[in-house]
Amino acid sequence: MKTDSVEKVTSADSLGKEGNNGPVLNSLTVSSGVWNKSFESNEHTYHIEVDNDISSVELNATTNASGATIE
Repeated sequence: MKTDSVEKVTSADSLGKEGNNGPVLNSLTVSSGVWNKSFESNEHTYHIEVDNDISSVELNATTNASGATIE
């Protein structure tokens, strides 16, 4: 098994506007592997355990705000 970390997956067009904490992620899923913990919208670091023969992993995220972008 090998592990890789996801350190930051956030971005939104309204982030930083006065009085607005910005959008948050509603979900974060992975195409292969196992998360080290359950998803929490205020958590920014996750680790994924995958088999050695896996060469790539696709992350899929959704946000709570219309018009927000995820990078």
